[in-house]
Amino acid sequence: MNLDETFPEELSQQQVMAMVAAAEARKSKMVALMIAIGAHVVLIGGLLFVVFGEVLERQPNLIISAPYTPLEQLKPAKKDLVQVKAQKPAAPSASMSKVIVAQNVVSAIPMPIVEEFDEDTVNFGTGFGEGMGSGMGGFGGQGRGGSFFGTPAAGNSIILVIDVSTSMDRECGESGIAAIRAEIERTINALTPSSRFNIICFGNLADGFKKGPVGASSKNKKAAITFMKDYYTREGFTRSRTGNNYSDKEMPYVPIRPDDFKAMKGTSGGSRYDLALVAAFEQAPETIFLLTDGQPSTRLDGQTLSDRDILNIVKKAGRRTGGSKRTVVNGISVNGIAKGFLRDIAKAFRGTVKVIEPKKL
Repeated sequence: MNLDETFPEELSQQQVMAMVAAAEARKSKMVALMIAIGAHVVLIGGLLFVVFGEVLERQPNLIISAPYTPLEQLKPAKKDLVQVKAQKPAAPSASMSKVIVAQNVVSAIPMPIVEEFDEDTVNFGTGFGEGMGSGMGGFGGQGRGGSFFGTPAAGNSIILVIDVSTSMDRECGESGIAAIRAEIERTINALTPSSRFNIICFGNLADGFKKGPVGASSKNKKAAITFMKDYYTREGFTRSRTGNNYSDKEMPYVPIRPDDFKAMKGTSGGSRYDLALVAAFEQAPETIFLLTDGQPSTRLDGQTLSDRDILNIVKKAGRRTGGSKRTVVNGISVNGIAKGFLRDIAKAFRGTVKVIEPKKL
C-alpha cells in the first residue's frame, strides 16, 4: 500500500493547523478564565472588607477587668493601633489617682501616691552654691544666703546666733576673737541683695540686731557690722546687751528674755543658746548658724535641766514654728566643746556641725 495515498500531504497540514488553532483557543479560554477569577476575587474581597469593616465598627468595646482596679476598655483603631480608654470608676480610691500618658496610647492607669519621707531622717541641707553653684547642705558650694566658716546656707534667709559669753575670750584669745569678727563681717558682706539676715547674740540673755531678717542692703550690712563691734570688749561688755544696763541710744537692739517665750518662761542660766534658738525659730529663717564654745546651763524652778530636757525644748519650739520642716541648723563648735550636743541639735534640724580652732585661724 502506498502510504502517500492513505495520508495525503494536504490532510496532514490541515490537521496540524487545526491542532494549533485548538491550542490557541484553549490558551485564550484559560487566560479569560484567570482574568474572570481574579476579577471575582477582587470583587469578593472588596465586599468582605466593607461588610466586616462595618461589623467591626459596630462591635462593642472589649472590657478587660482586674480585681480591685477600675475597668479598662480596648477599642480597635485604624492601622492596627489599639487605643486604651478607661471606664469612669464608680468610686476611685484616694491612693489611686495619678495618670500615665504614653505616646500613641491614651492610658488611664491609676498609680499609687507615694507618701513623703520624714525629713527628720535626712541630714542634708538644700542650699545652692554662691553665684548659683551647686552643693547640698554641708556638701560643697556656697549657699545663696552665703556661708559661715565654710558651711553653706540653705536658702537666702539666715540668722547668725553668736556666743558672746565671757568664756569666749578665754577659749579664743585675742587673735581668735579677731578671726571670728572677720568671718562674721565676711559672711555679712558676701550676702547678695536678695538675701535676708539677722544676728542674735547670747550670754545669760540674748540680743537681736533686728526683730527679724532684713534685706542685705549696704545700709543694713554696715549697721550689722557696727552692732557686733562692742562684743568681746572688756572696756564695754563681754556679755549680752540685754540685762546689762546697756544704753539703747548707743546702738538700738531687740532685747530677748526667757519670759518672752512660752517654752522659756521662768528659766535662767548661762550660755543661753537654747533661748537664742527659740527666738530665731520664731523668725522662720531658712538657715541658722550657731557659734558657741559650750552648752546651756539652763535652770527652771531652781533645778538644772538635763541635756535631754533642753534638747526637747528646742526641738519642740522649732517644730511648733515649722523649724524642723524648713529651718536648717548648722553648729560651729569652738575647739570641739559641746560638739556632741550641737550634733544632736543639728541632726534634729537637718544640719551639720563643724569644729574650729579660732587661735589657729
